[in-house]
Amino acid sequence: MPSLELPTVAMPDLDLAALRIPGYPRPQTAPDVTPYRLTGEQTAAIKLKVADALSGQGTPQFSRMSAGRTADGTILACGLVNTVDGMNQATRWRLFSGSGRVGPDGAFEFQVKGLALSKQNALAVFSACQDKGLV
Repeated sequence: MPSLELPTVAMPDLDLAALRIPGYPRPQTAPDVTPYRLTGEQTAAIKLKVADALSGQGTPQFSRMSAGRTADGTILACGLVNTVDGMNQATRWRLFSGSGRVGPDGAFEFQVKGLALSKQNALAVFSACQDKGLV
């Protein structure tokens, strides 16, 4: 019996964080999210948690972080991170997302919700950030 071999299809390597459609305005925040300016302490906490999620992959570098606040006080954040190894080789920029709250003791607790480490989850992380108007 004859067999049919189909070619393997690879997922394209898309830099979704840089995607801008000409003629369309930058997305506005979702109705339940208001723009929020992170404090230095909050930014440091986010960077620490994202670095922990990337442990063993090199020194993280951050870019273009944006945040919003929900009606219940949850702070949502999205941004870009790459890592640099010991040979000074950088990875491509990857999108991350997460949320946090200021606890009763005043400390900001952040949890990484998404990190675009693979092509398969890059779209999911981008969509989560876009849905909240943070990219």
